[in-house]
Amino acid sequence: VSEPVVVSEPVVVSEPVVVSEPVVVSEPVVVSEPVAVPEPVVVSEPVVVPEPVEVTPINLAPEILSISLGCDLTSEQILMSRGEDVTFFLIVDDELPNALNYSASSSNPDVGDVTVGDDGIFLVTGLAPGTMNIPIEVTDEHGLTDNTVVTLVVE
Repeated sequence: VSEPVVVSEPVVVSEPVVVSEPVVVSEPVVVSEPVAVPEPVVVSEPVVVPEPVEVTPINLAPEILSISLGCDLTSEQILMSRGEDVTFFLIVDDELPNALNYSASSSNPDVGDVTVGDDGIFLVTGLAPGTMNIPIEVTDEHGLTDNTVVTLVVE
């Protein structure tokens, strides 16, 4: 408003008012703060709204994070006794962790035996004193893999 408005009987508005349609005011309105009036928007060209794009998720290889026994897979050995059974599982990051396949073998079958169940639980049996490595591979439903080696020492 560029000129002052003279009000004889004021109406006080204490809360914000949202107006979506024209309003006819028969009584004066007192505005205690300046009111910003937006400039009209002029569209000279048609506005194109893009169609939604379907996004296909990207499959990433599984990532072995740790082992349930709490040791560091890269530097520690798991100690066990002859005749002892040790079970463990891997903590693996993957989009579909229930669809992973596990494989393992013993580098020294005279020292120990390893099997892995469909549920990803590994069972190692110590057979004789010595050291063995267990190369483990995790494969997702698309054939992507991660692998690690677990070292066991049978005393």
